Amino acid sequence: PASAPVALPRMTSPAEARTWLDAERANLVAVVAHSAAHELPRHATDLAGTLFRYLMTGSHLPEAGAIEIDALHAAGRAGDQVAEAEALNGLGSIDMKKGRFRDAVGHYHAALNGHRQCGGRAGQARSLRNLGVIEFELHRPQSAAAYYRQAIAAYEDADDRLGAARARADLALPETELQSLDEAAEHLRLALPVLR
Repeated sequence: PASAPVALPRMTSPAEARTWLDAERANLVAVVAHSAAHELPRHATDLAGTLFRYLMTGSHLPEAGAIEIDALHAAGRAGDQVAEAEALNGLGSIDMKKGRFRDAVGHYHAALNGHRQCGGRAGQARSLRNLGVIEFELHRPQSAAAYYRQAIAAYEDADDRLGAARARADLALPETELQSLDEAAEHLRLALPVLR
């Protein structure tokens, strides 16, 4: 459809932006659903990607789940493997936040496979880091450390210094639990300047 010019609200602070998002949350979630149902997959996946962090930060988990499911279906129908993998990663994060680790692991592995098929190292890195988080939560430090090491390599391949630094800081946790204190200290030393 032809688009008409729209006057966007003027926001001068993050607080004003959050207030606007809170007021429009139901409408924005509905736009994702409408876009997914009416053959506008790119609108659905892009808006879902934009809204996801806001919804997770605010613990709006039902809405986050709804947009990710809509995005997953839209991406699948459009054959957009990258958007499909991103939606799966989002669903994994929702499951993890709800304590449904088995479901989260399934979503993260599916996302990882999707990103591997597309060659997206940044997406692989996010999925690998998330798998490391779950393994650490499940008190499997050796497995967590292995995932974090893979995530660091993938972040470095994607030239994402911040992602690599975060994964290094995460890696220090299972290393500490495994009594690999020198390695943990070295990873924290490398991460600190980037995180600062």
